[in-house]
Amino acid sequence: MQTKNTKILNFCQIQKYKIFKLLPGYNICMRPVKPWDLLNKDNWTIEEVRNKRLEICGECENYNSIGQCKLCHCFMSAKTWLENAYCPIRKW
Repeated sequence: MQTKNTKILNFCQIQKYKIFKLLPGYNICMRPVKPWDLLNKDNWTIEEVRNKRLEICGECENYNSIGQCKLCHCFMSAKTWLENAYCPIRKW
């Protein structure tokens, strides 16, 4: 049963993202983002979302001095641009 806040991805999106991980708010699984996803601007989010994510990272105890997450080892200045990216401890 679908709740009001549940999002459903259509068949094309399911094929595009390949199914791997369950994401909050979705009733299917999606694959983790990869660095090469940055090459396609269709995968990018808007600048306001990216800036808010980066602000959250900057305040996190797992964010190191070179802008890298100690948990996922991603460079957050890049990862925060990806629409389907998520924080490993779900802060965003």
